[in-house]
Amino acid sequence: MFFLICKYIDFSSENDMIVICIQSTTKGETMSQTVSIRLDDDTIKQLDMMAKVADRSRSWLMSQAVKQYVEHEAWQIDAIRKSLEKLERGNAQFAGHEDVALWLSSWGTEEESECPKCG
Repeated sequence: MFFLICKYIDFSSENDMIVICIQSTTKGETMSQTVSIRLDDDTIKQLDMMAKVADRSRSWLMSQAVKQYVEHEAWQIDAIRKSLEKLERGNAQFAGHEDVALWLSSWGTEEESECPKCG
């Protein structure tokens, strides 16, 4: 079974709401859900312009943007989780605060220092 729901609701020019069109299937394909977000008028205008130029729907553009954001953030969350697990096991290594602060303050100078070693 396959169905597609797509709806645009305009509450007012101050509080535009877009209900993202997302496909949902039941035969081994990826299940998805409809999600709504609030966007300001300027963002909606830009999104419409991009959709027209790309010959894509608003829904497709928003879906791609959310996927990219989630993928980008997922690696950071995973790295933090792994570091916390090392800390809990007692085998985490860190660079000292002063060493890191000195290194960061050297960025963009002619005497930029090397990244401090963890120990």
